Amino acid sequence: MSLKIPEAIRDTLAKEFRVAATKMAEESDVRSKLYFLSAMFGACSRAFNQVWIDDLALLHMVLRNANSEVNNRLIAMAANAEHPIKIAPEVFSILTEAAGQLADMFQAEEIDTNDLYRVLVRIAEAAYSTTGNGYYLYLKGDLKI
Repeated sequence: MSLKIPEAIRDTLAKEFRVAATKMAEESDVRSKLYFLSAMFGACSRAFNQVWIDDLALLHMVLRNANSEVNNRLIAMAANAEHPIKIAPEVFSILTEAAGQLADMFQAEEIDTNDLYRVLVRIAEAAYSTTGNGYYLYLKGDLKI
């Protein structure tokens, strides 16, 4: 099944996602990576003003939640709160790779929803690993990211 998005909106999202993905790949600073990730869910928000697409809402919420969860963990780490909970080393590379995959998807003529969902699951798992329970599951080996 393919995601139905008007061509003009898909093109706009593809351009915005590509810029964000490229900037994330260029950045070494994790807060900067999150800043560019936020541009992706911001682009989805603006698209909603033109057309409501439920799968795009799912994309928006997964990206927004991932940004929030990772940012919350960075804040807690800076405050030395919940000291044992860290961010797994692969989280930012997963988010950067996923941003690139989303940019590629939206540049294609059709967006396969199964491919989109696989990327969303990957983002959600990486984000969940930054929570207390998620990091515990990661350390146990149950949550493999």
